[in-house]
Amino acid sequence: YGSDIIPFSKVDEEQMKYKTDGKCFAVLGFCRSSLVQTYRYMGNQVLKVFAAKDDEAAAVALSALINALNELDMVAIVRYVYDRRSQPQVGAAFPLIKNEYECLAYVQLPYMEDLRHYIFSSLKNNKKYTPTEEQLSAIDSLVDSMSLVCEDDTEGTIVDIFKPNKFLNPLFQRLYQCLQHKAFHPDAPLPPIEKHLLDMLKAPQEVMEKCQVSLQKVKALFPLKDGGKIKEQKTAQFI
Repeated sequence: YGSDIIPFSKVDEEQMKYKTDGKCFAVLGFCRSSLVQTYRYMGNQVLKVFAAKDDEAAAVALSALINALNELDMVAIVRYVYDRRSQPQVGAAFPLIKNEYECLAYVQLPYMEDLRHYIFSSLKNNKKYTPTEEQLSAIDSLVDSMSLVCEDDTEGTIVDIFKPNKFLNPLFQRLYQCLQHKAFHPDAPLPPIEKHLLDMLKAPQEVMEKCQVSLQKVKALFPLKDGGKIKEQKTAQFI
């Protein structure tokens, strides 16, 4: 705690864990979808919830709930527990209706302790850090030049250059690449990361070409300066 080392055994850790009764996906209530802001989404995945296979009654009931939520522009607030060893989560279940299927899309939401509210003083109160009109214009130009959507001149439609839903998880793809390599070459070192995986982590080439002029202007208007060496501090984790 701070600079003090507090002994904490595995037994203490197990005793403090919240004990659940097992798997759970229970509706706690409903609210307007507008009350669940995007910036409150947590976790690293979205779960799609379907009715049990070959259970027609469950499918009809779930379909009625999904369509009702969609018509009323509401979401379900649910309690989710993966298994008895997992900590309970609170999340929102959104109605998702496609031509091929319909389901609930679950997204984890924060508890009160997960929220951090930071208040920063306005830049307008400090003339030293107030950007000039030229600097603001340069940033506006950079943002516009790096837009991931553009208009197709031939058809007059909006084209999405970067489509996240079409990209595979590069972490998983790298893992699969290494597993396959080790299966066929157990004694060989791991191969380098494939080029298409590295390309997924970069901005599209056409965007990078468009933004070069704006980027150079931003670099000129916002020069970086060496702040000097910061005095090293010893924290509790190094004691």
